[in-house]
Order: sequence, then structure tokens, then C-alpha cells
Amino acid sequence: MQMLTKDFSAEEMACACKCDAKMAPAFMEKLQALRDAYGKPIRISSAARCPDHNKAVGGSVVSRHIADIDKDSDAADIRCIDSGERFAIVKLAIDLGFKGIGIDKTFVHIDTRPIYKLWLY
Repeated sequence: MQMLTKDFSAEEMACACKCDAKMAPAFMEKLQALRDAYGKPIRISSAARCPDHNKAVGGSVVSRHIADIDKDSDAADIRCIDSGERFAIVKLAIDLGFKGIGIDKTFVHIDTRPIYKLWLY
């Protein structure tokens, strides 16, 4: 199994359609720092998506999840089981400099966009 970091495999970060969509290395370093700070496993529900898969799941046409020939993905959705876990992930993401943070009842979206944006789904 190919590992992108010590805790995240290429397989778990890959597009669900099994294409060649890739994750940005700088994003993966920050994600690993988040995992290290959290101190427990982080479950990824969605990471890299090719444009076709992103469209199929109803993602935004400007989604940070999209990876194509010109850009690697710099976003991931982290499954959360309760509000305490969501709060902890959001706080750590802010502390570590993730600038895009979206909060849902079952996951937290994080990305490394250049400007700060916080939203609720």
C-alpha cells in the first residue's frame, strides 16, 4: 500500500472512480499535522475527485476537491461522529492554518485555499 504520509494512504485519498486524481503534497503535510495534533485516527470520506466524479456527486464546479492535469486536490472531508469531534477538528484546522472550512452534521471539509472562508452546509 502506497502511503502519502505516515497515516494516510494514496488509496484512501484517491478519487472514488479510481482515476489518477492526486492530492497536493503540501495539503497532505498539513493533513498529517492535523492528524498528529488530534492524536487519533481521522476518517476521510472524500478527498481527490476528477471533474467527472465531482460532477456526479454534485460538487461545485470550483471545488477544491477537483484534481486534473493542471492541479492537484487540496481538500478533504473528514467524517465526524458528533459535535465534539467536529469542534475539535475545526479548532485544530484553524490553528494549523487551513483557510477553507465547511461544517456539516456528519463531516468537516478542510482545504488550503488562499483566503479564509468558513461555511455551514
